[in-house]
Amino acid sequence: MAPEEQKVYMNLKTPKFRSKAKLQYCAGLGCIICYQPAQAHHMLRVAGKGMGVKSGDDWTLPLCPEHHDALHRSGNETKYMQSHGIDGAVEARRIHQEWLAAND
Repeated sequence: MAPEEQKVYMNLKTPKFRSKAKLQYCAGLGCIICYQPAQAHHMLRVAGKGMGVKSGDDWTLPLCPEHHDALHRSGNETKYMQSHGIDGAVEARRIHQEWLAAND
């Protein structure tokens, strides 16, 4: 197995953080782009698109259905978020840290 394949394989075996309360918190923030009612979007670039593995609930962003669909249609999560002036990874970390602090 090539080193990069082994790394991906090891990442697939890493337990993912799961929390319905965190998903509800994330969605309750409103869309990160337009502030409309949102759903939690699991970031694609964290798990690796096309691998059939959803990222953990700690890597979520609140997106309204319109922006959520547009992101998936765009084919490039990073560029889509950047086109709205958002660094998805930074925002997902910030939101998760806020949630952790509120639920200590």
